Amino acid sequence: MIKQILGRLPRKPSKSADNREFGGSSASSLNASISSRKSDLASDRPINSNTIPFSDFDDASPKHLKEKDIKRQTLLELVDYVSSASGKFNETIIQEAIKMVTVNLFRSLSPQPRENKVVEAFDMEDEEPLMDPAWSHLQIVYEFFLRFVASPETDAKLAKRYIDQSFVLKLLDLFDSEDPREREYLKTILHRIYGKFMVHRPFIRKGINYILPFHF
Repeated sequence: MIKQILGRLPRKPSKSADNREFGGSSASSLNASISSRKSDLASDRPINSNTIPFSDFDDASPKHLKEKDIKRQTLLELVDYVSSASGKFNETIIQEAIKMVTVNLFRSLSPQPRENKVVEAFDMEDEEPLMDPAWSHLQIVYEFFLRFVASPETDAKLAKRYIDQSFVLKLLDLFDSEDPREREYLKTILHRIYGKFMVHRPFIRKGINYILPFHF
């Protein structure tokens, strides 16, 4: 049911062949691009990928270029780790993972009034969608979170302490993003959460029924 509901959320026009494809390559290409330097990410130490402010990622200038690259490599290693883990994630890892996702994804989008979205959908039919300049950073965080939620090593009973209704509500708020690539990731992730966290199913259905009319 949730898949059909999420599928009704519209996609704004895009000339891209596949907006969800990670970095324009397959998962194997992603793993091949990760630095040979490996960190001991399986330890209980905090996962810290917020070394520079998020706002710097939508800045095309060379500001903090070295720091951006370090953060990107750290995020790629986290994606690699969560994809190849062979043991249940403990509570510390789950807590730090959700904290990292929260810090990097949840931000103010300054959306237009919802009542204007229906009319705007027709006006933008032949226009190119707005692409977030920080997408190269956001995409890796979304990919990490998607694989984290889908991983058999993520215990739903433990993770629901951190992926709670407040967290899900913030995810729903991100549908105000003008970038279709972000909305596609959100639909896939919500579908995964719906399938894994049965306790959140009524809340997700209610939330989607609220936002659905404003995204046609």
